[in-house]
Amino acid sequence: MSRISLLLVLPFLQGCLALGYPSMTYTPEVSLPEPEVHAFKSTWGKGGIWIAMTGGYWLESSIEELPIHDGHLASQGQSYFAYFVGGFPVSFSEARFWSLLLYRPGYEIIEVPSRWRGRELFESPIDKLAWKPAPDLDSQVKALEKLCPEFGLPKPGDNVRQFVAQEYRRLATSPLATTREQRDALLTKAQKLLSSGE
Repeated sequence: MSRISLLLVLPFLQGCLALGYPSMTYTPEVSLPEPEVHAFKSTWGKGGIWIAMTGGYWLESSIEELPIHDGHLASQGQSYFAYFVGGFPVSFSEARFWSLLLYRPGYEIIEVPSRWRGRELFESPIDKLAWKPAPDLDSQVKALEKLCPEFGLPKPGDNVRQFVAQEYRRLATSPLATTREQRDALLTKAQKLLSSGE
């Protein structure tokens, strides 16, 4: 039986549940007057078929850099059809989530979560951000690892890997890297990122 046929039949079977709705989300325009700030969109998705612990269930994640023009990041949006159909032991579903990650060298990452599109009528652009300093090497590395984790998800694009590798190299030559071991570790992180894209 095809996937479409199952989606049509399952809602009418006893014990099954069907729920679906158009998901429309957005983030407001953000003012970013600091020229060193970079903006990224982090997206997560999950769904597929679930059959008593096995099946074609999928999980995906990505990070992409967004352009900043004249000190402003434009409002971002995303639309898709979210659904859940089925019950035990078979179900189909799809759900997606996303947020903005704002990176500024020497500061912690600022995350701007997406929100329901209907709020756009009542919300103003984000004119000021509360940047929290990342005063030591560990906290600055932690910020970069939010963009490019060493293991697991999300999966950054080539340009994101190259940018983060460049930041690791910058940190390796900064006063924060006080030992040879720290410098070597940062350069190794940079090389691994560049090699993973080959």
